[in-house]
Amino acid sequence: VDTLIDTLRDEYWRVRTEAALALSKIGDPRAAKPIIRVMGDDYWRVRTEAARALGMLGDPAAEEPLVRALRDENWRVRREASLALGRLQADHAIEPLVALLKDPEATVRASAAGALEEIGKASIAPLTRALKDPDRGVRRAAIKTLGRVKDPAAIDSLAHMLQDDDEVVRNEALLALGKMGENAREPLRRAVRNGEKDRSGDKP
Repeated sequence: VDTLIDTLRDEYWRVRTEAALALSKIGDPRAAKPIIRVMGDDYWRVRTEAARALGMLGDPAAEEPLVRALRDENWRVRREASLALGRLQADHAIEPLVALLKDPEATVRASAAGALEEIGKASIAPLTRALKDPDRGVRRAAIKTLGRVKDPAAIDSLAHMLQDDDEVVRNEALLALGKMGENAREPLRRAVRNGEKDRSGDKP
C-alpha cells in the first residue's frame, strides 16, 4: 500500500491513475488522504479515478473535495464525484447535487439524480424546491428522483405538478405518484378533480 501511495506522485498521469484505481480496490483507509490530494491533479483522468476511489473508500473526509469536484471543468470528473457522494450518502452535498440537475451533460444529470436517490429522505426538501425551477428538465429530474425515493412527504408536491404547464412534466409526475402506492391515491384524485375544475372554468 505504501508503494502505491508513493506512486500517486509519479510524473506520468497514467501511472497515477492506475495507482488510484489499485488503492480503491484494496480499500485501505490509509489511502484516503493521499487520494484526496490527487483530486487537484492537472489531468482529468487522474481526478476521475481519484473521485471514484474516494467513493469506494468511504472516508467522510472526502466529502468536501468531492463537492468541489462537482464544479470540475470535465464532465467525467463531475459524474464520478456525484456518484461518490451518493455512495457516501453525504447530506451536505444535497444542494450542490440538485444544482447539478442543470448540468449540460445528460450523464452528469443522471448521476446527480442517482446520488440524491441514494442519500434518500434528506434530499426531499431540496428536490421539492427544485420543482419550481423554470427549467423543465430540472423539474422533470426532480420529479423522477422523488418518485424513486418513494417518501410519502413528497406526495402533495408531486400531485401539484400534475397541473404543470408542460405535458412531459405532468406525465413524469403521474408516473412518480404511481410508484407511491396507496398513499398517493387520494392526493392524486384531488389533483385530477382540481384540474377538471380549472379546465371547465376556461370554457366560455
